[in-house]
Amino acid sequence: MSDIRVTYSGLVAFGVGIAGVFLGLIFTLMITRSLTAEEFGAFSLILSIVGYFLISETIISYWATRHIARGEDLGRTAVLSSAGMAGIGLPAYIVYVFFISQGSGVPFEVLVLGLVLIPVNYVSVTLAGINLGHKPHATSYSMFIFDTIKIVAGAVMILALQWDVFGAIMTILAAFICKIVFQAYVAKPKLKAAFKPSVVVEWIKASWLTIFAHMQNYIQLLDMVLYSVITGSVLGVAYYSAAYVIAKIVSHAGAIAQAIYPKMLANQQFEGVTKNYELLLYFAVPMMAITVIFAEVGLFVLNPLYRDAWPAVILLGAKHFVQTMRVIPLSILSGTERADTESMSFSRLARSNLLKVPLALSVFNVVYISALVVLLTLFDSNADEFELVTWWAAVGLVVDIAISSFICRKAYRIVQFSIRWRRVLKFVLAAGALMGVFYVTSGYLIVYDPNIYRLLPMVTAQMTLCAVTYLGVTYMIDKESRSLFKAVLRGLSRIMK
Repeated sequence: MSDIRVTYSGLVAFGVGIAGVFLGLIFTLMITRSLTAEEFGAFSLILSIVGYFLISETIISYWATRHIARGEDLGRTAVLSSAGMAGIGLPAYIVYVFFISQGSGVPFEVLVLGLVLIPVNYVSVTLAGINLGHKPHATSYSMFIFDTIKIVAGAVMILALQWDVFGAIMTILAAFICKIVFQAYVAKPKLKAAFKPSVVVEWIKASWLTIFAHMQNYIQLLDMVLYSVITGSVLGVAYYSAAYVIAKIVSHAGAIAQAIYPKMLANQQFEGVTKNYELLLYFAVPMMAITVIFAEVGLFVLNPLYRDAWPAVILLGAKHFVQTMRVIPLSILSGTERADTESMSFSRLARSNLLKVPLALSVFNVVYISALVVLLTLFDSNADEFELVTWWAAVGLVVDIAISSFICRKAYRIVQFSIRWRRVLKFVLAAGALMGVFYVTSGYLIVYDPNIYRLLPMVTAQMTLCAVTYLGVTYMIDKESRSLFKAVLRGLSRIMK
């Protein structure tokens, strides 16, 4: 819609995302400090499989965002049809995990716990698609609620009751329920129109496109399943997941651009691409630097068992940085496409970027999965798991560089945006100062103490010092950063009043 404020929504999403990083870290600490490496690997595998079963939900949320952004109130139609599809996914999940349990070494009764997460995932993702189309910033608030409830519920079920993997799953379920209540409240204006079966029929007819649109994600999600089946162990999955938790911090910078997609759907154009790209880099560059310097200590905080996986953190951080760089180009390619505005005929959609782009991404991810399978089969069964996980992360990084290069070139042909690299260089210099401060002061502030209550305050203090360094340097050397600071302070002052 034309009243979507891209920069405002992006800054809200980033701010809430950063808060979510710390909330998510607390929950992850509950998990990694309470579960064994095998249990944490099983938990990570369950979440990966549940994510894989959301493929049919994309038939709904994909179109919901596009219709809502263009002013069509089809929220009730989307939610009810999504709930129906969740029912179909339940028996399929049971059959799937039965076979996975045979090769992964994880008991069937453990993997089947993920069944309860299928319906809430379906409904939540659909509501998120609806809210993205008219109030993008609401999706950020819902994630904040989700992360907060995880901590509260986790304190009871994981720490107090010591329910291991079962408690972790029940904690996620409780958080999803609270998140859905908030999402439904925000989406309420879009849920009033009557259910339209004819629209659902149209969506199902075009389901081949929506499945292709998300196919690259589901191909990539096979990596954890294949690793556990080929190696017969979930230890590597645990190490990879721990590294992924630290590295994923970089991806939160992408929230800056979350509103560009619905904005382009509504207005067909957006002139602030350059401004938002530079704003994205303003946050992505220091977060990449923080990921590099805090790789080892971050893993030690999660659990000293994962400390040696620090090279994977750096590689996965670079992978997330590369993925973040293609957030805006992907929004351009999807948001400017109009093939679905008049009819959803196969010929029109097949010639559009709605199919061409995800099809190309799927090919890249097939290469990634194939390379991973070759890697796993070439390594000796007694190979060091940390080394194997590092190679796993390296393969993903190489493929993602190729994907992002392809996407950026394609998007540039549609919207010829430019980036002021001299300004970006200032961000890099400030990030260098951040890293310098870390290497000078970390020897005094950080002591690798297994006691989390002594270690975490020191790590938090070190991270705060690094963040203040970056913000201070950019404030001094970049005029537009000073303007951003003042705008944020004005916004905060209005909120406080």
